[in-house]
Amino acid sequence: MWGVRYIIHAKPIAGLVMLLGITCNALVTLWNAGVMPAVGVPANFRPALPVWNVSGRGQLLALGDHAAFQGCSIGDLCLMAGLLLFLLWKLNSVSRPSNSAERRHLRS
Repeated sequence: MWGVRYIIHAKPIAGLVMLLGITCNALVTLWNAGVMPAVGVPANFRPALPVWNVSGRGQLLALGDHAAFQGCSIGDLCLMAGLLLFLLWKLNSVSRPSNSAERRHLRS
């Protein structure tokens, strides 16, 4: 959570997308009594820990883990998108000169 706080301060849109992902995951987990529903998982799959409900039943299934998304949820995709936005912003800011003196030096 502290990392997201830094990202929100540094790049607000990336942090908000990550907070949306955290909120989606928390909401669906709380709504389903502490387990994440998994949709489209084969019936013979047995999770190692009781944190997934692989029966395909539950509340807010659209926010749960989906086999179509390689086992990721909408919240996970938002977390990955926010992190990607932040990393691209960081790479862009590192590659550009930060102050006007450096820019003038590069122009000459």
